[in-house]
Amino acid sequence: MPIPTTPTTSVPRLYYVDWLRVLAMIGIFFFHNARFYDVFGDWHVRNATTSLGPSILVSFMSPEL
Repeated sequence: MPIPTTPTTSVPRLYYVDWLRVLAMIGIFFFHNARFYDVFGDWHVRNATTSLGPSILVSFMSPEL
């Protein structure tokens, strides 16, 4: 018996899930860029000048720091 390749019922697409994924990726982008300028922990590359704004963003998005 062959396996059907198309779904028999159609499930409506939930577009808000796509937008949540987009917002999560933007958040990850800003988080990793803020790690260069924060005062917490150790990161692969560190700028000599640190700032309060990126430190707040990093502490908000990574509570274990």
